[in-house]
Amino acid sequence: MLFRRLAVLLVAVALTGATAAAQEPLRDGPEALAAARRLLSAGRPELALLRIEQSQQTGTARWTDWETLRLGVLSALGHWTELAARVQALPAGSDLPAPFLRGAWLAGAEAALLGSAGPSATAAAQARTLAAHAVWSAAPTTDEVRRAQVLVIESLFAGNDAAAGYRSILRFRQDLPALPAPTAARFLLLMAGHGQAPDALPLLPLLPEAHPVRIAVQVRLGLLPPPGAAALARVALREPTTVPARPGPPAAGLPAP
Repeated sequence: MLFRRLAVLLVAVALTGATAAAQEPLRDGPEALAAARRLLSAGRPELALLRIEQSQQTGTARWTDWETLRLGVLSALGHWTELAARVQALPAGSDLPAPFLRGAWLAGAEAALLGSAGPSATAAAQARTLAAHAVWSAAPTTDEVRRAQVLVIESLFAGNDAAAGYRSILRFRQDLPALPAPTAARFLLLMAGHGQAPDALPLLPLLPEAHPVRIAVQVRLGLLPPPGAAALARVALREPTTVPARPGPPAAGLPAP
C-alpha cells in the first residue's frame, strides 16, 4: 500500500513538473504581454506591474516590449525615480533597437525632472544627459528632437538657470515659430514661475483667449482685470482646452511628445 501511494505521488510530481515546463515558454509570451497591457489600459497599473514582474524575461526577443510597458506603468504610477534609474541603467552601446532606446531616454529625462521635489542641479544634469543620448543616437525623428529640446529647456529652469532657459526658448522659436499650444503653455508656465512673465508676452497669442495659462499670466501682469478673468474662466470650463500637462503613457507604454 505504501509503495502504491509513493508511486502515485511520484507520478503527480512528474506531471506537475511537465505542465510547468510546458507553460514556461508562454510566461513572457504575447498572451501575457497583452494581458498586462489590458490591465494598464483598464486603469490597474499596480496589477500590470505585478504581471510584468512575474513574466518579463531577460534576454528574450520580447524584453524590449516588456520594458516599454514597464516604463509606461511606472509613469502611470508616478514612480519617477525608479523609472529614471532603470533608463540610466540601460547598457551603453547595446544592440537594443534604436527606437526603443530613444523613447526610453526621453522617458527617463522626463522622469528625472518629475522626480525632483524642487530645483535640482543633479536632476537637471541627468535629464540633459538622457535627452542628449536621444538626440545624438541613430536617426532620431523630428518630433523626438523637438521633445528633447523642450526637456533640455525645462532642465535649465529646473536647475535654476532661467536666463539660459529663456535664451533656449528664443532659439527654439527660431526653428519653430508656430509653437504648438501645449508647448507654448509649458514655456509660459516656466517663464512666469521664474520672474519672466513680461518676456513671455509674445507667447500669449499662441494660446486661445480662454486658455487657463494665458488667463493666469495676464492676471499676473495686470493685463486682465478679475471680472474679465472670471468671464474667460467660465468660457474655459465650457470649452475643452489643451492644458500643458506633462506627457503620460500612451498605449505603447512610453510618454508621448
